[in-house]
Amino acid sequence: MRQSPRALRPAAGILFAVPLLLGCSDNGTDPTPPRAAMEITIPVDMSLEEAADAAVAGDTLTIISGVTLSKTAEFSQSQTPLLIRGSSKLEAASITGPPDQPLLRFVSPSAGTLVTGILFLEGGMAITATGAGEVRIERCEFNGAMIQVSGTGSGLTVQVAACVMENATHFSVRMTDGARTECTSNTIVGAGDCGILVTGGGASSVERCIVYDSENYGIACTGGAT
Repeated sequence: MRQSPRALRPAAGILFAVPLLLGCSDNGTDPTPPRAAMEITIPVDMSLEEAADAAVAGDTLTIISGVTLSKTAEFSQSQTPLLIRGSSKLEAASITGPPDQPLLRFVSPSAGTLVTGILFLEGGMAITATGAGEVRIERCEFNGAMIQVSGTGSGLTVQVAACVMENATHFSVRMTDGARTECTSNTIVGAGDCGILVTGGGASSVERCIVYDSENYGIACTGGAT
């Protein structure tokens, strides 16, 4: 049984004993262990903005209906790898938001981070990744947005596979500052600038893609990119 502070009071002149009694449990709280990974249904369990704050590595965020964001849903490195997926009906699993902000942002995502089966509408950028790491985007549809998939930073790889990307105001895929992309089996239509732009270093690959009706080049590499 824990003794009271009165029973532990030191003799006169000894002043260091009381501070030695202080500890993390003396305030009645214990450290909260991290919770186990779980599936979060959006928007039934919480909004996507709330999920971006609450998610832990290994979580699955399943979007079952249209979601309208009031701010960017941002995921830090410590929250990844993470699966963000749409329900079986692509039309029901859509994300839209303010035209001047990204919809989803990943900061140094861990390998295994995946976005799949979602329809992205509008937004300044639909999906953006920064820092280093790896994120994969597959079987998604994009219609509108200034830039549909953006990556920035040396050591970052953004994989885009089996997506349909239409009517970007500027670029459908844009990699800068050493970021690289692996584009496979995508259809990219009607970009307002280049369909795919890689600039500022970084070796990227484009395989089995259809890129047409871009206002500028279909595929462009500048600033040392290959």
